[in-house]
Amino acid sequence: MKDPMRIVVTGAAGQIAYLLMHPLCNGDIFGKDQTIVLHLFNTARRMTALQGLVMEIVDSNYPLLKNIISTDSEQIAFQDVDVAIFLGSVPRKVANDRKELLNGNVKIFQSQGIALDKFAKKTVKVLVVSNPANTNCYILACCAPSIPRENFTCLTLLDHNRARTQIASRLQVLPDTIKNIIIWGNHSSTVFPDVHFATVSIDNRETSVYESVQNDNWLRDDFIATVRKRGGDIIAARNLTSSISAAKAIADHLESWWYGTKENEWVSMGIISDGSYDVEKGLVFSYPVQIKNGKISIVKNLKLDDWSIEMIDKTHKELIEEKHDALQKIHLIMMTNLVKLQTIEQLSPLVLRVLGCNPSPMTLQGTNTYLIGKGRNRLLLDAGQGVPAYVDELKDTMKTNNIGLQAILITHWHPDHICGIKDVLKLIDKPDLPVYKRKLFEMPDLKKLQTYGMPENPDEVANFTFINNGTDQFNIETEGAHLKAIHTPGHTTDHLCFWLEEEQALFSGDTILGQGTTEFEDLYDYLNSLQLILKMSPKIIYPGHGPVVENPQQTLEHYISHRQQRNNQILDALKQSNDGLDPNEITKIVYTDLPEGLFHAACHNVCNHLQMLEKENLVCFNVQNKKWSLRANSSI
Repeated sequence: MKDPMRIVVTGAAGQIAYLLMHPLCNGDIFGKDQTIVLHLFNTARRMTALQGLVMEIVDSNYPLLKNIISTDSEQIAFQDVDVAIFLGSVPRKVANDRKELLNGNVKIFQSQGIALDKFAKKTVKVLVVSNPANTNCYILACCAPSIPRENFTCLTLLDHNRARTQIASRLQVLPDTIKNIIIWGNHSSTVFPDVHFATVSIDNRETSVYESVQNDNWLRDDFIATVRKRGGDIIAARNLTSSISAAKAIADHLESWWYGTKENEWVSMGIISDGSYDVEKGLVFSYPVQIKNGKISIVKNLKLDDWSIEMIDKTHKELIEEKHDALQKIHLIMMTNLVKLQTIEQLSPLVLRVLGCNPSPMTLQGTNTYLIGKGRNRLLLDAGQGVPAYVDELKDTMKTNNIGLQAILITHWHPDHICGIKDVLKLIDKPDLPVYKRKLFEMPDLKKLQTYGMPENPDEVANFTFINNGTDQFNIETEGAHLKAIHTPGHTTDHLCFWLEEEQALFSGDTILGQGTTEFEDLYDYLNSLQLILKMSPKIIYPGHGPVVENPQQTLEHYISHRQQRNNQILDALKQSNDGLDPNEITKIVYTDLPEGLFHAACHNVCNHLQMLEKENLVCFNVQNKKWSLRANSSI
């Protein structure tokens, strides 16, 4: 017997899961020598029904079943799983339109994608069944970036089987005499069941389905309409979604993935597009695929007529629209799910946070500025973006607490940290107040300055007192607080963190954020800075954006691991290309879930990864075509 395979089924209290249990546990899918551990996941309100399923499975006495775990915890559900079957979602009803269904499912699949990324094996194979299956799968893949793209699939074999049986019924033959039907595109009312390349065996003679049917009108109208409407017709008749046929199609899909397709035959699967047949890269699109040794390959170079191209284009456009709707919803959820921060908050006896009142996708809840110390005159760490509301909040805070300023400390040159300096100096009427900053090692180019909205040299925004660029330490103290500046380049060349001795705490600027991860100018320097901070073992981190980091060790290790995962994703993308890829192409492959407004920053990160990989002699740049590729002598 083989070691147990862990399989998670979401929505496990539902009817499809109920019917799927026998082929899963009986070895009909993965083999009679493959033991399994079932992870059955459902919401808390369905746990009683789920326990009923568990009792039935136990009573069936399956010899291959080593254990059953039933849970409403995403962590427990996805922990170390080898296979993930996603059945749970907002249920489809007769009146549901797809946009309504999508809106209900984005939050579910975003949350489960994050959990899958965090807890599942990186080799996990994913099958999404719940509708809208293609876009739910797209969301899931977006939110699980460390799992290879080729491991994500959605179920279109249900449409494939429906099309096959319609042709079999028309020709009065058994379904298994028909092969190479294609399901193109979206599992929706635009899906295109294509029989142009299908064959049927009649009296031991293989002929074209088109020639055998001899009715173009039926093939273009009734046949396609029946396949497209079948799910809705079943709901109308049963008041329930397809169950037996869905469970059978799931078993067929997984069996094909594990054991491969027959020679010169293919099946239909929703997979992440590589651009074949002019489909946008990154979409989850149903293609004809062949499978060998677990590797899914699109059947290439099929000659399509104009009508077929038009049909594929319609379902392609629908998926693009769904993708944009999903990304907008993800972005809205991301902003909504940010930890709510008070504009003014006393974080510790020595640290008072004042939010910069400039929330955005790049600045999260806004830029954190900090008043440090406990006496009359305190240190202000960073000065915001120059938003009037911030100046008003700072003014009220200082007045209420009878606070003045001893000095301003700047972590780095970005405008949301320095553009408020002039307003702060005007507020306190002290134009000569010391403002400490590290001098830029090299001036950012004009294009970068314009991207950040900087009209001038950042080092000339104020009359800075530049901290020594040599090895001398910079220390400053105020009543109750001693601070030490630590050069932590990577995010920018001038970036400083500040160590608060009394709390063994670090003000991390933008090197560490309270939520998400940051961008950087030089990955090599950035990772060195992370390692430096890790060795310091701070007890708490006060970040430049987001809430206080209460678990610095875990967060730092996650940051370092995340960057290595990005390296691996870039290398994987380059492996798939014979001619190389430019940074924009790599960004679209690696950052499939990216809102348009963040593309530039992501592409900048990709360029940094490429430069680091070049230093490690793993990739090289072709000056002629401006593309990156793997080095021929690299060890990967």
